[in-house]
Amino acid sequence: EPPATLHALAIYEGRLRVQLVGEQARQAAVHGLAAWIALAEEQAYLGAIGAAQLRAEGEDLGIADWGWQDALARLRADAEAGARETTPAAATALAALASVGEACAIAGCGQVRRARVEREAERARAQAIDTALAGVQAALDEAVAQGRARLEGPSLSLRLTNIWRWSGLDEHVERAAVEQITPIAWTIYQEERGHDGLRALLAPLQPLVEHFGERVAGDESLLAYRAAAAQMFVFRSEMAEDLDKQLALAERAVAICPSHRNGRLVLAQALARQVRLSLERGFVAALDHSALAAKLERARELYPRTRGLDELEERVKKLRWWSKGG
Repeated sequence: EPPATLHALAIYEGRLRVQLVGEQARQAAVHGLAAWIALAEEQAYLGAIGAAQLRAEGEDLGIADWGWQDALARLRADAEAGARETTPAAATALAALASVGEACAIAGCGQVRRARVEREAERARAQAIDTALAGVQAALDEAVAQGRARLEGPSLSLRLTNIWRWSGLDEHVERAAVEQITPIAWTIYQEERGHDGLRALLAPLQPLVEHFGERVAGDESLLAYRAAAAQMFVFRSEMAEDLDKQLALAERAVAICPSHRNGRLVLAQALARQVRLSLERGFVAALDHSALAAKLERARELYPRTRGLDELEERVKKLRWWSKGG
């Protein structure tokens, strides 16, 4: 496009963005930013219309970069302004900041400028997300200090999940949510006989935890976060009332972090419990002794000190002997 057309388009899309909502607003922001990025290559045009027209007040920015930097600054301001309340307008600004790669592709800019745009956009996103998370962290700290974490924890877990959705399922929110909630979960787990309090705390986080578990399991760069993700599945396994669900969740924990001690223990216990139920409910002739023995062997491999393993192994051996007519 001619530079004058790019300039007009950039201004038009910027004005249009604030009048739209949701995906339409995001698209307008992306197209406006793309026009500014493309215009940055038009040195002759920018020089002709003058530095004064394209310089941010109080800043000494290069003429070429002023347009896209100003567009990012406006998105940053919108995201920051609505971060504490996680407003839809702020969510749209965050989504636009996350889409700068798309804008750069439309503009056809070089790698150097693209890296600068993406770096500044990511910094703006992180700042807004940190602002949103800071409010929850402050509320959690206050609840813990006042001994009200069990009562207020569920609503704060829900706030964290809402921030996660607002942020576009951001990885940093997942890490922060797990880090902030885990100490409270441990306190409730250790102080409460039943699981009602722990269940209430963790239930709102379930979609976030599921996504986090999938993310860390598939990304070697997130190895340091696998134990924290696995512990969330261990908590859920211990709360599950159905043995099949206990097993499935414990399997998830160990799949995410194979060395996780609690995950291995809970999975071994669930396997032993499954064998015990089979022995108590099944007819001797109908039992698959090899399958039962394999489950006990795996339980011992996972956690050798699992309670009741010796007894169960002995019972399975006797069943094998009886089934052979001994």
